[in-house]
Amino acid sequence: TAQALAAAAARRADHRAAGRAHFLRGNVALAATRLEEAEAASRLAVAASRSAGDTVILRQALNDLGLVCQFLSRYDEAVEHYDEALSLARELGHRSGALVTTVNAALARVRSGRAAEAVPICHEVLAELRTRHDDPGRAYTLYVLGLALHGLERHEEAVTWFGECLAVASAAGLRARAAHARYRMADSLRSLGRTDEALEHAGQALELCEELGAERDQGHALVVLGRTLADLGREAEAYGRLREAHRIFLRLGLPEAREVARLLPRGEGPAAKAPSVPDGWRAADRLSSGC
Repeated sequence: TAQALAAAAARRADHRAAGRAHFLRGNVALAATRLEEAEAASRLAVAASRSAGDTVILRQALNDLGLVCQFLSRYDEAVEHYDEALSLARELGHRSGALVTTVNAALARVRSGRAAEAVPICHEVLAELRTRHDDPGRAYTLYVLGLALHGLERHEEAVTWFGECLAVASAAGLRARAAHARYRMADSLRSLGRTDEALEHAGQALELCEELGAERDQGHALVVLGRTLADLGREAEAYGRLREAHRIFLRLGLPEAREVARLLPRGEGPAAKAPSVPDGWRAADRLSSGC
């Protein structure tokens, strides 16, 4: 339907309608992890919205474009899109939009090796969220803070914040975020040598991801589970889980496939089999946060 609307808008040279239709196309594709389609539609939405002066949709399309770039490991580009979206959110007085984009940009900084920059950003957002009833925003910010601390090898602190994220997400019925918190907490526990606890959380995360049909998250849970099993000396089980994760990431066209390939036995999953990321290459704000 959105595609038909976009085509009709193009015939009438209605840039405002075209921008909104392309934004919807991109947002749906992003939710389904069809990243090439999501990027193409989001770029069309950005161009049309700029032409029409539709800053409301421009802000959202830029946020989605940042998420696509983030998923594809193009972190500096993601930060550029987030920064523009954040500026527009402030101009519009859209405080919730500004907060989620701020945390998205913090996550991109974590992924690009700038975790130390993300920690104070997350604490500032959490301080503001104390005056708001925003469980999704609070859970997401706690999650990114945990990731930043894990990246800085402050694993005990990371476990604490992932635990708080899990508590908020579970109480609010945010099942996907609860799954994220569990497999990331499992990774921090594994780094601390607390492998039995890590195995329990990774297994629960995998079950929840399977129930939700969240393939990308399922892949991440499988990686943590596989690495934990390897730490326990259960190599056959470990490689089985890693192979499952590799297949998922390959099917979705995600660069994580390359990283998982390096964990498989030599000659079984070479990096050459992983998808390359082309040079041209996660609606409402509740769908517009990354992980």
